[in-house]
Amino acid sequence: MRNGMLILTLLFSFSFVQIASAHGGEESSGLSNIQVLITSGALSLVFFLLFAVVKKYDVIVARSSLYSLVLFTSTVHILLGLDDSLLIIGGVGALSVTFFPLVSNFSKRFYQIADFALALTVLSMLIGYFVYNHDLHYILEDYLGIITKLVELSILFILAKQHIFIGRKTEV
Repeated sequence: MRNGMLILTLLFSFSFVQIASAHGGEESSGLSNIQVLITSGALSLVFFLLFAVVKKYDVIVARSSLYSLVLFTSTVHILLGLDDSLLIIGGVGALSVTFFPLVSNFSKRFYQIADFALALTVLSMLIGYFVYNHDLHYILEDYLGIITKLVELSILFILAKQHIFIGRKTEV
């Protein structure tokens, strides 16, 4: 566990290293894609480990992978949204819909509504990416976008799997 924390600390530290610009040394206004990827991945991994350790709340442990994936995609959207406010809205929206049921005392039905809202938010972010970036050549070179969209597909898969499993369990 101690080695894991050392690796996470190093990864987080490397996220602040300046990356060489391909535009002849122009001053960039935000983080590079690799910095966003490392920061989001490290934050997601740290919270996944924290969620897995929290044994007091069964809901958090059962949904730890979902929460960490949402945290990853939301962090990417918020960090990239420093230049585009629409990305911030998507990132904050996904975080709010996911974590609001945890801080409030709602029924299991509210979790289902929040999951549906999360699925709609993630689906809109997924579709919005391909509508905004319709150049296939750009999409194939955008490793941060591809990784984020794969994470969003994983979120949708987890949500679908949880609700199909819950539906079958209640029918029996």
